[in-house]
Amino acid sequence: MNKKIINRKFKYIIIGLILLILILFLNQNNIKYYVKKHLSANGYTELNLTQEQKTEDFEYMYNVFSTSMILERYKNSPYNIDIENKKNTYADIINNTKSDFEFYCALSAIVEDIPSYHTDVVFPKYSSYQSLGCYNLDSVLAKKDVKDLSLYWNNCINDQVSSFDKAIATYRYVEGNYIFDEYNSDNTDTNEICNSKIISINSIPVNTYIQDKVSMFSLKYDYKRNVVYRTGLAFCNPDSNNPANVSVKLQLDTGEIVSKEWYTDINVEAIAQIKYMYNGKSNNYNPIYAYDDNENNVNYIAVYNFSNSYGTDLLDYISNFDKKNIIVDLRDNYGGSPFYAQKYLYPNLYDSDVNFSYEWLIKKSKYNKPLYSSFRELILNNYSTCTDTLTDDNTKLLRGNEKINYKGNAENNKNVYYLINDGTASAADGYISMIKNNKLGVIVGTNTSGEGLIDSYCVYSLPNSGIVFVYEPSTSYNPDGTDNSLYGTAPNIYVEQTEDSFIKQRLLLEDSDINIYEYNNMLKWDNQLQFTLDLIKQENNQWPTTA
Repeated sequence: MNKKIINRKFKYIIIGLILLILILFLNQNNIKYYVKKHLSANGYTELNLTQEQKTEDFEYMYNVFSTSMILERYKNSPYNIDIENKKNTYADIINNTKSDFEFYCALSAIVEDIPSYHTDVVFPKYSSYQSLGCYNLDSVLAKKDVKDLSLYWNNCINDQVSSFDKAIATYRYVEGNYIFDEYNSDNTDTNEICNSKIISINSIPVNTYIQDKVSMFSLKYDYKRNVVYRTGLAFCNPDSNNPANVSVKLQLDTGEIVSKEWYTDINVEAIAQIKYMYNGKSNNYNPIYAYDDNENNVNYIAVYNFSNSYGTDLLDYISNFDKKNIIVDLRDNYGGSPFYAQKYLYPNLYDSDVNFSYEWLIKKSKYNKPLYSSFRELILNNYSTCTDTLTDDNTKLLRGNEKINYKGNAENNKNVYYLINDGTASAADGYISMIKNNKLGVIVGTNTSGEGLIDSYCVYSLPNSGIVFVYEPSTSYNPDGTDNSLYGTAPNIYVEQTEDSFIKQRLLLEDSDINIYEYNNMLKWDNQLQFTLDLIKQENNQWPTTA
């Protein structure tokens, strides 16, 4: 064989091997993830983290937050919470944990102090990790033992919840009060405290008490009453191991004032939440639910997320709507892809196109690099260095932006009414912001949880425990100058769930044969839906222009 031909073939083989090695190197995380995906988890029977390991994990998570999030904005907001100044408080909580379960609860509660929808300790379930739509996910999934550790933590939590034998009383924040949640409680005093409200805890007004409390319940803001609140509170009956540590003053539905000596801590709150995580009925097995209300001449459709595979069904539902008015229910829609609504929701509701653009700011940090370090992200999000300074240490910020073109395909614009609440977030918030800015619908409900005017969030796992957490590094602003992550998008008409609605809802939940999210059942308790129907009935109602 000709020597030149042999040399040429050898050269091609070398080039091919180099290309193969390069491809394998660039995709090492994907390869590791693929291997892990097809391996069964053996799991850990015990972990028993040392105090040093717990402290190291806490420091790791705290360092990610402090270097990569713009924490100063929480301090200079109605929340008035100084995350950095509370580090010693958080460290003490970690140091006082006596088990792996307590450590998990402590970390989760600390994160709940940050009022950010995308900042959380992810519940340890491997399939939940896989479904995260965020940056750095491949790297986390490719880590050693991530699958086994998720199984360990899941078993650890379930064992603690199943072995907890004390009765729990749960209260939910509704219309400015903490109201007893009978459906998610098993307290032996249920008959007496049914529909009761918390007045004070340890003689401290409840709204003051929750401000300094590190809790498993999320920190929120009541825009009507201008107060910070927790989404709930939980207590259990005391025993010899956990004697009463709070005196809770209650107002019964008769008006009578009574006091209860109960026990509470982060672990009780965690068990209350996890125990009843699947107690509430699913909105609907199908993430899209449609109903023709002939009596009120309304088409109703609920879309529970923007990540489902029923987009073409949504298009078909709306194209077949024949009523003058349409209610689009986006309450508790946690988002998904920002292009879902562009492709499936918007087109058959409107006859014209809308170009919507938004921008966000992000810190330049080691942990934020997955968001802007690749050439693809730099080009797609048009990142550039900005002169704005939002941090005490004058950390450099990058500015990114996104443009979405919504194309209308309807014969004419529909009369569209949107329902939103604090469960409306991420891509669903971004869509609502576009609707509001372009005055394309009447928006009824409460402020969303925001974070829809950004790119995405980021995920990491802790070095010793393997606990997975996410955080939102970006911040963006509404047209009125308010922080979208803190304030969300405000409705045109502010209508919160009433106490009466909450109580009726809970009573209906007791009947296992009733799906409370079917339209006719919603009419029995849902005051926000009923308000919207009454609004539609009004002749010549004006398009609201309030913020």
